[in-house]
Amino acid sequence: MKELYLYIILSIASSITGYILGVIKPFLSDMLIDWRLDRKERKQKIKEFRKVNNTMPELIAEMKKDLENPENQFRREFWIINKRNERSIKAGSIFYFFEEHEKLDEKIKFLEYNGYINDLLIDTSFTKTTGSKMYRMTEDFVKHVLNKY
Repeated sequence: MKELYLYIILSIASSITGYILGVIKPFLSDMLIDWRLDRKERKQKIKEFRKVNNTMPELIAEMKKDLENPENQFRREFWIINKRNERSIKAGSIFYFFEEHEKLDEKIKFLEYNGYINDLLIDTSFTKTTGSKMYRMTEDFVKHVLNKY
């Protein structure tokens, strides 16, 4: 009689285990595939950013330094500007000078075309006369610059 009860209990346990595995298997399989795709996509993004970093290491290094400053922890906007117009920008702003970065305009456009920054399209008499422009870094770009990806 004990053997019959044991047989019934094991049969029920086996059925329940089979049912649970049948339900969980597709979920785990999909989760593993998603994880592998995310990992592959992340590796690709890191590879692409390394190329960007290699084309403009000084600018990216300066951006990293600015982003690591505790005062800029949440600041993502920055100006590209001539040094002579620096006083026209409010204190605490992040800015990069045409005089310090060769082809700064082209580098910034490259970052914009690759989706790392966005032009804020501020159109005032100041921006028109000075050639200054304001941009916003994407969070994805900030993660790459700070090596937190």
